[in-house]
Amino acid sequence: MEDIDNYNTTDEVYDYVNHCIHDAINSMEKGIYLIHAQTAIGKTRAYCDIVCRESEKRFLIAVPTNRLKKEIEKRLYDSGADFLVTLSLDEMHLPAEIRKKVECYYNLGLGFKISELLRDFIKDNESCNNLDMLFLVNQCREYLAFNSRLNSKQHMITTHAKLATLPEDIINRYTVIIDEDILATFFKNIRTVSVEAVKSAIKSDDCPIILREKLERVMRVEDGHYHRIQDPICFSCFSEETLEELEIWDNVNDLAQASVCQREGDRIHYFYPQKLPVGKYIVLSATGCLDLYRRYFSGRHVVEYSYLKARYQGSITQFTSHSLSRQNMANRWPELKDILNEISRRYDVITFMKFKDKIKTGELHFGNTEGVDLLNGKILQLSVRPT
Repeated sequence: MEDIDNYNTTDEVYDYVNHCIHDAINSMEKGIYLIHAQTAIGKTRAYCDIVCRESEKRFLIAVPTNRLKKEIEKRLYDSGADFLVTLSLDEMHLPAEIRKKVECYYNLGLGFKISELLRDFIKDNESCNNLDMLFLVNQCREYLAFNSRLNSKQHMITTHAKLATLPEDIINRYTVIIDEDILATFFKNIRTVSVEAVKSAIKSDDCPIILREKLERVMRVEDGHYHRIQDPICFSCFSEETLEELEIWDNVNDLAQASVCQREGDRIHYFYPQKLPVGKYIVLSATGCLDLYRRYFSGRHVVEYSYLKARYQGSITQFTSHSLSRQNMANRWPELKDILNEISRRYDVITFMKFKDKIKTGELHFGNTEGVDLLNGKILQLSVRPT
């Protein structure tokens, strides 16, 4: 039996989270302020209200997904706040060949070339008469001119991924509020290259010396073992032309900036650590772990506020007679299709992205629901394995 004395009312927890946010905002010391905010307690409403009330301050709000970014945008717009929303390449309806090139650059560790690609796209299409194409040209200009669009009054809404790319001078213009656990976003940044690609890179006469030394150390890792890479980060990389000439289609460039790797057969998995510039960050999360934040942001001032909890309301009915993993759903799709489509006519359904377009699910799927209030108060059907 649960001890009801361990729980507070939802109003008490909301007021406490609100108090913690104010306390962190007023703190003068740079660092990480970790505020435990229970799922659905109202943390988004709390910080949006603060942003709108404290008009003399500039806030930067970072959220995990573009979907949640749009939700925050609507909240602040309805409240009359003045803000700027960063544009993501994923939100731009770029031509298929440009999207494919962008994906290729990311996969090869050549993300810095995307700006050049967009400039060429603008130059090639700015004089055309197609209104849709001209709209894309303006979006590209907006994306490239991001820093120059900042002014002294506007708040900013962005994503975790974009936040990690901002320079320290921009970060320190704002009070930064991070909605949800940003380390959960960073820890997804595990990539894979083939052993064959690494061998080809090492053999190439065009391989920068520092990069070759790092790749050679990676190749000495035994199969099945992990290796912490303590070398200085290497910023030397292969050019697009050299990679194409060597027929290397894996991201050996970013392996040079990895902090840990694992050898597994003919593949090498590695973690590419993202960093945040020195500044003050207020993290609102139900899952944030103090020890992880102190380890990841070693040497920084990290403050944790105590965790107050309210009792969850509602009920969960779980059917465990069949597994609903991705693989099992794919295998049993002919028999599941009609059942799930019938359920979706009565309830909102959230499932894996690969099945999202096969049944009526709306825009949410596993992977983009974090922090979203779109289905607040509704009955849901979750199509997932019972874990």
